[in-house]
Amino acid sequence: MPGFAGISNMSKFRRYLKHSAITRIIILIIALVLPVNVLTLLMSGIIYQKSEQEIYEEIQNGLDRSLHDFEIMVQAANRRLITLDYSDPDFNNLEFPPSSANRIELSSSLFNAKSKLKNARMEYSFADIMFFHFRENSYTIIDGNLGVPIQNIRELVETISEQEDSYRNYWECVKLNETPVLFGYNRWNNADFGIMINLNWALDTLNQNGTDENRAVFAVKNDYSILSDSADAFLLQNDLSLQELLASDDYEVLIAESEQYDISFVEAVRKERLLSWIPSSVFVLELIVLLLFVLVIPLLLFCFYSWVIRPVRNLTRAIDRIEAGNLDVYIEEEKNGSEFDQINRNFNSMMKQVRELKIDAYERELQQKNVRMRYLSQQIQPHFILNILNILYSYDESDFYLAQKMILLLSQYFRYIVYAKEEYTELKREFDFVRNYFDIQKIRYPKLLEFTTSCDPSLEQTLLPPLLVQNFAENTIKHALKSGTKITVSLTAEQIPGEDRMIITLSDTGSGISEDIIRKMEQFKKTYTHQEGLGVGFENSVERLHIVYNDNAQLQIHSNDSVSKTVSGTVIELILPIIRKEQTTDESIDS
Repeated sequence: MPGFAGISNMSKFRRYLKHSAITRIIILIIALVLPVNVLTLLMSGIIYQKSEQEIYEEIQNGLDRSLHDFEIMVQAANRRLITLDYSDPDFNNLEFPPSSANRIELSSSLFNAKSKLKNARMEYSFADIMFFHFRENSYTIIDGNLGVPIQNIRELVETISEQEDSYRNYWECVKLNETPVLFGYNRWNNADFGIMINLNWALDTLNQNGTDENRAVFAVKNDYSILSDSADAFLLQNDLSLQELLASDDYEVLIAESEQYDISFVEAVRKERLLSWIPSSVFVLELIVLLLFVLVIPLLLFCFYSWVIRPVRNLTRAIDRIEAGNLDVYIEEEKNGSEFDQINRNFNSMMKQVRELKIDAYERELQQKNVRMRYLSQQIQPHFILNILNILYSYDESDFYLAQKMILLLSQYFRYIVYAKEEYTELKREFDFVRNYFDIQKIRYPKLLEFTTSCDPSLEQTLLPPLLVQNFAENTIKHALKSGTKITVSLTAEQIPGEDRMIITLSDTGSGISEDIIRKMEQFKKTYTHQEGLGVGFENSVERLHIVYNDNAQLQIHSNDSVSKTVSGTVIELILPIIRKEQTTDESIDS
């Protein structure tokens, strides 16, 4: 019934997807690319946060440096006044007038003191006002400009001087005529002296200006009562109180606090403005990640479908039709420069030759031999391809580099089999291909496999069937690595002295081949009937040796234990006639 047929086809399709190597590769691509994109997105977020944090730290460091410079300049100016009070004779005369001093002498000392105070303030111009009050004669000298009437300053100084404390030294932030002022006051003996700093001007002096609707720098007392006018203007412009500003999510507020002077410098920055300070490379990275996240996986899948899945599917369908007995098969050739183009052309050419062959007794026997050779070669190649795909499938997300390298090695394999379409290949190319295979296995078993290869230079141009040595190498890895211990595989090719033959030796240090397997191998070499436990690769290789060389080739397999009592493992020896390019005829092989 149609309904049951549809269910059956769907079931087959699901089984195909479940066991298909192509499906596994697609899953692998998604599994590799998706975590990389997610990780890159997370990293870009971390970079953004790091950049934001660095900006905050830079602002905080600027505030801390400004406060530190402020404290140093205040201390330096105050120390200068202390020095004048302690060591200058004119100031001492005013503080402790000698009993013999007359009014003219005191006036001279007062004039000199004013001049010296003026010089001191010019030397330490950061102090807007420097003052001295000598209580003995009620002399007050003031130098500088605070932005408020001098009379107000004089009244403040004289009012404090009238207090009876024998010693005072304090700093206070006050507002004088609505002007925020840092007031430093010292009393020693009969002199009161100190400095006054207009906090509105101090920030400009420290290069902490630039207040606008998005940013403000201002001074507050440590109890967060507002001092500088810039704070009032900024808060009024944004309709905020200082407490609301400190709790706002729209602003980042950074504070540098001085315990010595009961003052803090505050910088408030609108967080939106930080975007203009973050390096553009961070946003470019996020954009790239987003594009990768949205486009790369579909693009990879599309390319993989166009370049691999569709050609393989067409080839598989053609092979299925041939297996069903239909020899009138043709694969449409697409000239896009891929290895599959060459495979398709060779396939079409092969099928054309098969259709056009005249079958008679001699040609039928020759055709059977050639078809048998093609069948054996094609049987080996998909076997190895599936091995590589299974290796790729075994990787997890952290093995992206290894998967990338494995795909490169896989492309080298395809390149080799495309150009290994002839009956023979050079020994050097076969050895290079085996080394490529060992490189693949070395990636898979980095701690379990070492290998060496050596080929007599005089034999590099010698011809042999392609993939012959490769097949034995596969079986070596397959059986020698079973124990899970480290092995060393050695591949050599040498000419037998005095003979026109060469010996190719493949040995390993594995656990060694069992006597039962050796017995089955010898039985197959005699009967060419399938033996349970032998791989298809070994049986194919023996048949190819027989077809190509007849009885002129020898295959010897034994355990190292039979030769050396200290080294275990298996030794495979291929003894083959040396065939040059000019000798590739059936007559030369049979002779």
